[in-house]
This record gives sequence, C-alpha cells and structure tokens, in this order.
Amino acid sequence: MNRLKLVTGFVLIFTLGVFSGVLGANMYFKYRIERFRDAGPQARKELLMKRLTRRLDLTPQQQKKISVIFAEMRENLSALRTKHLPELEEIRARSRTRIKAILNADQQKKFDEMIERLKQRRRGGVVPFRDHAPGGGQPQFPQS
Repeated sequence: MNRLKLVTGFVLIFTLGVFSGVLGANMYFKYRIERFRDAGPQARKELLMKRLTRRLDLTPQQQKKISVIFAEMRENLSALRTKHLPELEEIRARSRTRIKAILNADQQKKFDEMIERLKQRRRGGVVPFRDHAPGGGQPQFPQS
C-alpha cells in the first residue's frame, strides 16, 4: 500500500512538473512573440541586427551594408503592398461575400461587426491578429 502511494505521488509530481513546464514555456514564447511584434519596425530591425551581429560576428562595415539592405527591403515590400492592395481588397471582399452566404442572419450581423472592428484596428495600426473574442476565444483573422 505504501509503495502504491509512493509511486502515485511520483507520477503526480512528474505530471504536474510537465504541465508547469509546458505552461511556462508557452507563456514565455507568447510574451517574446508579442514583444517582438509590438516593438515596431525600427526596434525589430535593431533586434535582428543585434542577433545577426552576435551570431555571425559581423564587422561594423558589414552591419552598415546589411542595414541598407534591410531598409531597401522594407521600401520594396511597402511598394509591393501598395501596388497590390486593390487586388487584396477584392479577394477579401469576395471571400467575405462567400462566407456570409453560408451564415444565417444573426451570424451575418456578428460577422459584419467583427469585420468592422478589424478594419478599425487596422486603421489604428493595431495588429489585427491579436483581436480575441470576449472571454478569451480564438483569434479573429483579418478579412477587411
């Protein structure tokens, strides 16, 4: 009987340890991802430069050249987004129409409200993927 209690205790402690480790790691990585995402483009660039410098042992001259490449990349990506924005909006609009055709009237109303919130968040510069349903539900993906 005592041996059964001992084994049960070890299994329980091991299980709680695994659960704590998984939960702690999840919280840690979520915090790191949110901090990186919320930092803004300049802070992200600086963080990436620090990592590259440390891991690749970059010289100051290499750092300057890579920094220029990052700036050019950011400009090119911005131009590409601007150029293709109308196409992206058309795809989103068609997708919303198809989704609404599947929903009942109450769901359509909620869907429209969700889309409007996402549009407002996007205009405000807030990352739309962080929008969660009340009570901690699943993230609502942008469709604006």
